[in-house]
Amino acid sequence: MDEFAFRKIIFFIAVGLYTSLCLPLFSLNLAHTNDFVPKSKFVAAGGGLQLIFGVGAISGPILCAIFMEWFGLNGLFVFLIIAHSIIGVFGLYRMKVRSTVENPDSTFTPIPATITPAGLELDPDAPATLDETQVNETAKT
Repeated sequence: MDEFAFRKIIFFIAVGLYTSLCLPLFSLNLAHTNDFVPKSKFVAAGGGLQLIFGVGAISGPILCAIFMEWFGLNGLFVFLIIAHSIIGVFGLYRMKVRSTVENPDSTFTPIPATITPAGLELDPDAPATLDETQVNETAKT
């Protein structure tokens, strides 16, 4: 295998690793936002994030084209480095500014997949009895 083929393989592996880290950003941001807003504001917060995502989807290719005009083909990666650095710095800034508080609306209780019936009593959202008809009725609704 010549050097060009090896570099191409390394490039595709690096791009695959990069995309596996950057593609879930929107869903992680939405989940993080929902952790800090009350249930009554979920829709408004999601709508605001969708609007920001839309503005980025419109302006991103235009700005990327400008960067590619300035830096050539490497302008794409320069643009991505700058954009994700801004997102990361903003995230670190928000983590420092906002104190961590418990969300009173959250009733999340982590439960392992191999839980026993005795362990289900620890879940505050679990019904008092777990009979087959009750499980089937909740699955239908």
